[in-house]
Amino acid sequence: MAVTITFPEFQLPGEFPLVTTNDRPWSAAELGALAERFGMTERPVDRGLWHVALSDSHLLEVYAASRSFRWAPIGRGSELDTATEAGLHPDKATDRAFDFMKEFQPERTELVVRSVTESEVLISEKAHAEARRLVLATEVNLGYVLDGQVGFVGPGAKTQVCLSADGEVLSAHRMWRDVVDAGSLQARSMDEIATAFGESSAFHQLSDDTAGVEVTSAVAGLYAMPPTETQEVFVPAVEVRGSITTEHATVGFATYVAAVSRSDTRKALRAHDRRRQPVPSAIVA
Repeated sequence: MAVTITFPEFQLPGEFPLVTTNDRPWSAAELGALAERFGMTERPVDRGLWHVALSDSHLLEVYAASRSFRWAPIGRGSELDTATEAGLHPDKATDRAFDFMKEFQPERTELVVRSVTESEVLISEKAHAEARRLVLATEVNLGYVLDGQVGFVGPGAKTQVCLSADGEVLSAHRMWRDVVDAGSLQARSMDEIATAFGESSAFHQLSDDTAGVEVTSAVAGLYAMPPTETQEVFVPAVEVRGSITTEHATVGFATYVAAVSRSDTRKALRAHDRRRQPVPSAIVA
């Protein structure tokens, strides 16, 4: 007998927008303006997957295949030099992150908080002593909602701002691609999605006698590929997270199931001359 898999309730629209990408390259003027905004005197240099600029204190990486960038410190010495007993309050950190990313927010999007976490380190100064906890940064993780209707899943549409205890922005990244409307796609039913998930290669050979599967969350959205990869269309998908338990171990998983039929997706892509991109390999069913 196949393993029993129960999905938690989640929001699934009746249809998804068919959204393609505007994969225009970064212009020299855009790269220069972005570098100037981050206080870089050096203009970004083409390094293949990235355009890279360096200063004495920071690195700016601009992703060639998308409208994404990452700004991070370099040469700051030990990370413990700026560690504190307590990080910035989550509400203050969130406000500061929204304020910082306002000028980089893409059109038609709303920023939403996914999580606020602390990067920490535990230090034991002598044997058998209780470890001392220090906070290196407060990390605000933000997602995007398009036109107030549908969010994104996957690694290619998100933002993070890291802040010190006094509110200084230590680093930031934005993962994004410009979007173009191209119609709509009928969603699969919840039963169809759950069945496809259970029949995928990672789960179809499991049984209740050999394993237990717990799905802890399911989130529907438009799948955004990693920002270093070329993407033509955002395939609607459901991000499924949970764990598999056997007699030997418990292992977590995060996987993606198509939220629309593949045949409908292929027809839509042919209609808009977007046939080069296969369904992303991360979408398993």
